[in-house]
Amino acid sequence: MRKVLLHSLAVVACACGLLWAAFSVWGDELLAYYIQPAAPFDPTAAPRAPDYTDPRYWAAFPGKASAARLTPRGLPERRQSAPADVFYIHPTSYISAQQWNAPLFSDTRAWEMVDIMLGAQASAFNYCCDIYAPHYRQAALSSFLAHDSPDGAAALELAYADVARAFDAFLVHSDGRPFIIASHSQGTYHALRLMAERIDGGELQRRLVAAYLVGYWLPLDTFERTLPHIPPCDGAGDTGCVVHWSTYGEGGQRRNGVPHWYPDGPELADGKPLLCSNPLNWQRDGAREPASRHPGALYVPRGDSLLGTLLNVPSDIQLHTLPRPLKQWTWAECREGLLQVAEQVSGPFAELNSGPAKDYHLADYSLFYNAVRDNAALRTRQFDARMLSQH
Repeated sequence: MRKVLLHSLAVVACACGLLWAAFSVWGDELLAYYIQPAAPFDPTAAPRAPDYTDPRYWAAFPGKASAARLTPRGLPERRQSAPADVFYIHPTSYISAQQWNAPLFSDTRAWEMVDIMLGAQASAFNYCCDIYAPHYRQAALSSFLAHDSPDGAAALELAYADVARAFDAFLVHSDGRPFIIASHSQGTYHALRLMAERIDGGELQRRLVAAYLVGYWLPLDTFERTLPHIPPCDGAGDTGCVVHWSTYGEGGQRRNGVPHWYPDGPELADGKPLLCSNPLNWQRDGAREPASRHPGALYVPRGDSLLGTLLNVPSDIQLHTLPRPLKQWTWAECREGLLQVAEQVSGPFAELNSGPAKDYHLADYSLFYNAVRDNAALRTRQFDARMLSQH
């Protein structure tokens, strides 16, 4: 029996090794083939729509227990009522080829990963703000690889429709308070459209503290064509503006094939100049800041494996606490629209070094957790001060 078990484990280990090797050689082509749903998009087969009048359909909601309410060890908790709110849109966790949009309340790796994202990303805003994070029928990863196909476009449209309805419900609860938009990856894809359609140039823009639209290679022409009334932030205390960065190890290679929403149709960011905000000094195209100015990174274990993620099998990881942040972890510098950092060759973030691109997309927030936490509080205070000075 033991020989059979060892043989089975060896087969699984070999399969994982072959998968890693295949992805390193064929990359996106193999990934696209493996995760493409076999059936075309069918709106009648889509998961049931969320009801945002019910707190159950919010991953984070004021008064509801969630990983977004956790505070890393060693950091102070908020002791007073929040002066502002955050609308947070989580990134893609659904890699499965089973369907074009993720089901809700499923016993899957994609579902449990939302909690990890809340802890690693959204919790950075709980010192300044109350956090609202909707569960939404996120588009499968394959939708981005097939964004110009009817199926991929329909899946992205369905996901955005959920986000837009959740934002309407958020506005009811927020009841006129200042707010921050925060997002990552797929969340940023939807957040850019949401800001264009609901905030830019309208009454809601007056309530916008800032938008942390992170990890989506944000083209500068967005501010001419999509957000003409909302500028990039230039400094740490600016309000009513947008910050963005996409993180790479030093010498990393920019990712191509990233689609963006524009009013006249999606376009790839390939070759376009990008916005880069350096989260160590919050300057646009910020120069290098040394590691001595780094207030702290937060490593949150994901508890997954490549095979488990591809098969969408839960790992039963549960997030009850957040570790102590890692101070003075890395320098950071904007170069040609990318945020470059020290290559993560050792320590907990070394797992990001899985290829020559040195693309640290999964840790865009985590590598700068304390910087985001401190800055969101600063911008909120600045917003309040400016509002008071106008009355």
